[in-house]
Amino acid sequence: MDISGAPDRVAYLVREGVDPCRNYVEILNLREGCIYRLKPGNGLAILGFSFGSRPTELIFTEMNLRESRSRHARWRTVLADAGTGDSRVAISSDSGNTTAEAIPVPLGRSTETGETYFLGLLPFRGMIHSGLWAMSFDGQGPKEKEIVAETAYVGRPRLSADGDFLAYLSSNLESLPVSDITTPGAPPGNVLVVTDLRTGRNISLAGKPDAAFGCLRWSAAGDEILVAHRHWLNGRFRDQGFLAGAKESGFQLETTGFSPSPDATVTDIARCESGSLFWVEQGVWGTRLRDAGAAPEATTLLALDGGEIRVLGCLKGGTLKQAPGWEAAGL
Repeated sequence: MDISGAPDRVAYLVREGVDPCRNYVEILNLREGCIYRLKPGNGLAILGFSFGSRPTELIFTEMNLRESRSRHARWRTVLADAGTGDSRVAISSDSGNTTAEAIPVPLGRSTETGETYFLGLLPFRGMIHSGLWAMSFDGQGPKEKEIVAETAYVGRPRLSADGDFLAYLSSNLESLPVSDITTPGAPPGNVLVVTDLRTGRNISLAGKPDAAFGCLRWSAAGDEILVAHRHWLNGRFRDQGFLAGAKESGFQLETTGFSPSPDATVTDIARCESGSLFWVEQGVWGTRLRDAGAAPEATTLLALDGGEIRVLGCLKGGTLKQAPGWEAAGL
């Protein structure tokens, strides 16, 4: 992840030039108005990070670019406290772990289970994502649990705000259009999977033939999953509308009645507690934020970088109500 959020803090990756080894993480404490800075080791590049169990604790994975080879990547996952300056290596490519080739990159932590969730990254296969793991860290060393096999494609994993559910995209290749030229290791996601992390139960929601899903997001209240619905048209998948699945209905997807602009690609989506639906779309005109009749009391915190817009969450009473979730940042 290149951004991680919590109710009173946001961590983000700061890029300095083209050398990824110069990138570092800043932690902004929204309540106290202070900033902590955390830099990687010499010759290492940060692949992704997530908040830990303490307010100033960060779990991040970094890769040694100089010593990594196509057959063996050198990496380590670090638990660091930006407040005290203490840090320790939790797991690394030199230690025994459940991942074979993929590098585990943290995507979020559940306060419900106390576990941190990791997405597998294959840097020498086009930076594709495969496999999901849960890990807990205590004095006896990390405990690892496989959620999705490393050989399986995983797209856009998102952890609900309450930490109870994990949603991600998978692919049923037989239902994809015959003329679709799939990117190796990263096919269009046409199956939405919601996992109950408390029970391990999976709910798989498949789209119709010649349909797929785009970006997805949990609502600010954490009781609804939002996803962009895509249709095969004129040789490619195009974003046509938005679907929502409520927890009380078993996440069965229903249309929201709203659609992006024609030929636009939806890059982010959010729904605040007032029910306001926001999305970010890109097209020939550039990037813009759209809303479906936003309530005046709903405030959205935005990040802009080189014309890019991303929705961080919904602000209410000075508290960030929706933690963000993006895929691991590429080098």
